[in-house]
Amino acid sequence: MNFWIILIGICFSLTCALNAVGVFTPSWIIPSGRIASGSLKGLNGFGIVPCRDSVTKEFPWFGVSSILMYITVGFSILILFAYILIVFKIYQDGFEQSLRKWINSIGALSLIIFTLTFISVLLIGADLQTMNTAYTPITFSLGYSPWLCVGSCVFLIILVIPSFYFSNERIKDHQTFYS
Repeated sequence: MNFWIILIGICFSLTCALNAVGVFTPSWIIPSGRIASGSLKGLNGFGIVPCRDSVTKEFPWFGVSSILMYITVGFSILILFAYILIVFKIYQDGFEQSLRKWINSIGALSLIIFTLTFISVLLIGADLQTMNTAYTPITFSLGYSPWLCVGSCVFLIILVIPSFYFSNERIKDHQTFYS
């Protein structure tokens, strides 16, 4: 198996693990104290799963961020299918020119996930200011969940570079070498 395909698989595995844990853990927003009133009453912290209507009505960017992060999980599943297809085709037929589109799709979807994750964290950061003014004695901060998602973006960038490199250089070199 080629080094670049293995590197893509390792980066993708780390990305999926960090993003899934980040999206599905309940520590997106952490209050500094116990909330006594309002739509957040009694919460010690909350995540984007499950999506609470009371929170998204009062803080709409939180709802938008939730949807964007669900989309990142969906795109991760698409990358998984593309990666499995690439590995299967390499074992079956070797490196073919037709693999380029699948490898490029991994790179493109990775860039989309990267963008959506950063937009989501920025939108939640914007809602933090609204939460802090609405519940004045209590301050809100980001928990560990969004930082796990941001950390997964580091591996996404590492995933994009070998994807495009392998697609554009290695397959071309392999085709001319074995032609």
